[in-house]
Amino acid sequence: MRYIDAEIAEKSLRQYADQKHANGEIELANGILKAVCKLKTLPAAELKARLSKAVELPCKLLCAPGDLVFEANINRNIMSVYEVTEIAIQQGFVSYRWKIVDGIYSRLTGFSDLDFGKTVFLTEAEAQAKLEEMKGGAEC
Repeated sequence: MRYIDAEIAEKSLRQYADQKHANGEIELANGILKAVCKLKTLPAAELKARLSKAVELPCKLLCAPGDLVFEANINRNIMSVYEVTEIAIQQGFVSYRWKIVDGIYSRLTGFSDLDFGKTVFLTEAEAQAKLEEMKGGAEC
């Protein structure tokens, strides 16, 4: 079972709580901060589930720090592999930071949850299928 560092989750939750506090949602912000105080190093799946519930995200977290993601780099017609290093939650927007494992960076900073299923995938097979789909479309 893989474990992840709770500091990354804590940082994201604190940023989200600060944003909620600034919007006048003080009770929600205080609840989030109380949850942060109880946060410990957890298995990745349990942490993803708790974070999704704790901050009431408009969508669930699709991966966690330490997970590998696969990008179909359509411009270069290659697949790149990245390790997720951090999740940032700001104003209801979820962005994932990454570091390269294999391939070429298309964006140095990472990707957003909106990229899942378009250019970023959780499996190598999905990314490869997207590249094949784009190759077929380019030849027509």
